[in-house]
Amino acid sequence: MDGGYTPRCTECNSITYTKKEWLKQDYSEKTLPVFIAVFLVPLALFPVALLLNDDLAVSLIPFWFIGLILTVIIFAIGERRFVNLHEDE
Repeated sequence: MDGGYTPRCTECNSITYTKKEWLKQDYSEKTLPVFIAVFLVPLALFPVALLLNDDLAVSLIPFWFIGLILTVIIFAIGERRFVNLHEDE
């Protein structure tokens, strides 16, 4: 909202959202567990890779970092597509 204005309901004083904001919130609620799992699994596997082979763990760091960045980008694009697809309904 412009200028820090938060629209509120005149009857119950609760915050009101646009349809686009509701869709973004719905998408984030659906995909948050997947995003957390994708983020935490490589972090949990890193100590195992360190125990197996130090060189393996160090060589996997760039791939995990790139994978994390790609995951964030994919979820951002997915959110935009989800909102655009369901906004017309």
